Amino acid sequence: MRAVKGNREYTIAEEQKESYLNDGYDIYDESGAKIANGKGKIVTAEQYETLLKENDELKEKYGILQNEKGMAEPEEIIQILKEYAALKNIDVGQAATVKGIIKKIREAGE
Repeated sequence: MRAVKGNREYTIAEEQKESYLNDGYDIYDESGAKIANGKGKIVTAEQYETLLKENDELKEKYGILQNEKGMAEPEEIIQILKEYAALKNIDVGQAATVKGIIKKIREAGE
């Protein structure tokens, strides 16, 4: 694995990982995927504000796309699935997610 901080890069053993993390190095696996972030990183107020603005813009775009596509909110989908299950006399038990309710419906159909 590799420890990277700025322009410094070291090949390290698993036993050294925690020490390098504490010193602020990011850790990457052999394939180049980041597996841990170094400690003590600071985000400036400007970076934070930029990220907040970008987040708000993305939420707005997501809302527009939902309206254009006629997509329901997850809570609405869950309610529709529960109503369908009730009509078919399917007990969804404690299932509270779309995936969980669909699983119960499929199990009942087997």
